[in-house]
Amino acid sequence: GRSNTLGVIFAPKGIAYLSNMSFTADYFNIDIDKAINNPGRQFTLNQCYGGDAAYCKDIKRRPAAIGAQSAGSLAIINQASGNTGGQLTRGIDLTVNQASKLFDGQFNSRLAYTYLIRAYTKATPDADLDYSHDEPGSSRNRWALNLGYNKGAFGSQGTVTYIGRAYLDDQFFEDTYQEDGKTILKTKGENRRAYGEIKAVVYTDTQLTYKLNKATQFYFGVNNLLDTKPPAIVSGLPGNTTGAETDAGTYDAIGRRYYIGVRYSM
Repeated sequence: GRSNTLGVIFAPKGIAYLSNMSFTADYFNIDIDKAINNPGRQFTLNQCYGGDAAYCKDIKRRPAAIGAQSAGSLAIINQASGNTGGQLTRGIDLTVNQASKLFDGQFNSRLAYTYLIRAYTKATPDADLDYSHDEPGSSRNRWALNLGYNKGAFGSQGTVTYIGRAYLDDQFFEDTYQEDGKTILKTKGENRRAYGEIKAVVYTDTQLTYKLNKATQFYFGVNNLLDTKPPAIVSGLPGNTTGAETDAGTYDAIGRRYYIGVRYSM
């Protein structure tokens, strides 16, 4: 693999109203050759139907009709990780940090934004690029705002996370789609507007702390404070996590939850 990064930091100490702030900008380009990855079930299907018998062994069909499923219908599509043709991720990170005194306490804030320029994988060295930016887990836009305030023994913090809209994996769709009663050729690669849209979501997490002494701190928090529901990605669609009806690795499939605990340091 090869990783290229370029970053700048700007801390304007000489400007009075910006002296408590810092700004960073980072460009990253991560290119992994023969990355260990999972090409996906749709790739397995496409290869089998295209005549590559090596992939057909991973497809199991129903020997007899079961309910609405006819005999011969797909029952299981196995998939395994392996060395692929490689993968690439390229993007920009921007952050703003601030720290200042407020009402005899300490107020801190941090805004971090990531713009994903491009991401793709190759199922095999000879396969076409499978673009993954704009897909679940690889939204173009993502940002997180962290706010914290501490005064004496008490502290509070909150995080607001935005995950931008995404689109279902273009490899799942046929080469044509219907629009206004007309059959339109699918535009492959980077144009995702033809595919199923997954709306953007916002999550809010909070935590309160109390420092009993130098070694002991109690904390109480709420994750997903507003009980934001995850976007639906039903079984059978790419990106679905079995039993969650969404991409549980990207979106919160549990909902609002509370926690309490104590930290002790020696």
